[in-house]
Amino acid sequence: MLRCDGGQPCGTCAFGRREVPCEYPDGTITTSSPLGLDRRLALPDICSSDSSEELSVSTASSAEFSMPVEFFTPDVELPDLQPFGPFSFPADTLLPHSVLPSNTMPPHPHFQVDSPIQDPQNEAEELSNVRKLFLTHRFQLGLGVPDSTLVAISQGTSDHSVLHPALLHASQLMGTALLKNNVSNEREAEQIHLTLGALQDPGPRVPRGPVASLQAVTLLSLYFFHKGNIARARALVLTGNTLAREHNLDIMSSLSEPATPVEPGRVGFLMSPTIQAETRAVVAQLVYLDASYAIILKLPSLVDPLLRTNFKKLIARPAEEEINLVRAKSAFLLYEAQQLAVEWYQQSSLADTEVAGWQRNYWDVMEWLNTHRSFLALALTKIVFCPKLHTMGLSLKVSTIVVLTGISVLLSLFSPDHPELLQRNHAAITEIVSISSAFNEEDYEHLEPILSVCWTAILGKLEEWMILGPDPGVKIHDIPTMAMIIRQKIETLQRILPCAVNS
Repeated sequence: MLRCDGGQPCGTCAFGRREVPCEYPDGTITTSSPLGLDRRLALPDICSSDSSEELSVSTASSAEFSMPVEFFTPDVELPDLQPFGPFSFPADTLLPHSVLPSNTMPPHPHFQVDSPIQDPQNEAEELSNVRKLFLTHRFQLGLGVPDSTLVAISQGTSDHSVLHPALLHASQLMGTALLKNNVSNEREAEQIHLTLGALQDPGPRVPRGPVASLQAVTLLSLYFFHKGNIARARALVLTGNTLAREHNLDIMSSLSEPATPVEPGRVGFLMSPTIQAETRAVVAQLVYLDASYAIILKLPSLVDPLLRTNFKKLIARPAEEEINLVRAKSAFLLYEAQQLAVEWYQQSSLADTEVAGWQRNYWDVMEWLNTHRSFLALALTKIVFCPKLHTMGLSLKVSTIVVLTGISVLLSLFSPDHPELLQRNHAAITEIVSISSAFNEEDYEHLEPILSVCWTAILGKLEEWMILGPDPGVKIHDIPTMAMIIRQKIETLQRILPCAVNS
């Protein structure tokens, strides 16, 4: 079950359109911990002059894909914050200047690790450290910006013509959330206020840049999601959707920079986008957040249908892609596969013309999934030769698991009647188990909660096969062993990451 967000009425129930609001005893609201288990890491070295760092990703699905999955998210008490309204330029405001509570939040039992920052001597040093920590994890946090912006964030530049203050403070907020020390909650509250203030009124000499504002909004959404404030995280997706649509950012994302063949020696995608591709990267991150939240929470997509249509235009593009687009494609396609499965289970209510349309969509999504799977396989093969990009490889592996889960969703609709499809489904699940079994304990802090939804779905399918027994015409090996591996992976992810889905 989803936890309430402590509001009166409950914001989570409002967003989930529940007819009966949830209840909680005596107004007690649990609290969550800092986001992630991140060590003290210097910015990683680069394997080539064309690349920049590392990364991480996610996405998911349930065993039946139409049934809700039990989901536990600790809540954060933010009673003074008001609901987000549309954020546009220049008149609208994002939030009133209310004071966030300064009460500290107890540490989450999952996060008993040392702080990666040891006793900073002053505020400037502390903020410098959290920015560096943030940049170390910028891929898994979905920040796709040019190298010049990365340098500006690292230096904490006050030149607003180079770096929008909202993006600077959002970066410091996320970096602080990765810490575990006694002042992080106070620092987080401060950075939330500074980020919101810069979004509402960046100052007279700051260009009103919708791209930088959208980057800050997506970081805020991710922050609140990992803090367990689901309603506010989804409200910020709506805010980002309004920004993208009002400024035609989704149109720009589909028209800018036609794709070109990958150059020899390149990893196969852009780890640090050009300035022209920056818009495409932030729109992709918005789509990724929307799809991943919808998959994890079993709630509808929030973004505008036109934005989704424009994003679909990017799906069939050839290979060289910015990493946010790689992640967004995976989540978007899994969500599409889930929707097709739900529609198939409801096919008795579909007219003949709707069934024909469903079949066209089925083959389109199946083709996109397999094309994306091939791209990811090639990228992972190349990255084997660059061990310093291990974290980026983890992100690509998670994207691969997401895509394979989507393929399994579609194959499962017909595999009971077709042994060859059952064999292909088994091959996809076997590959998921193979990839997952290679994750070690240190890797989990770079994974994402949505991955547990994929594993839960695959575990459900494996358990189904164990109950039904093997088809005599299909070679299926070691089902109990594969189920045990996936079950262990789910348990480990729940232990290490917040917001993981219970199996």
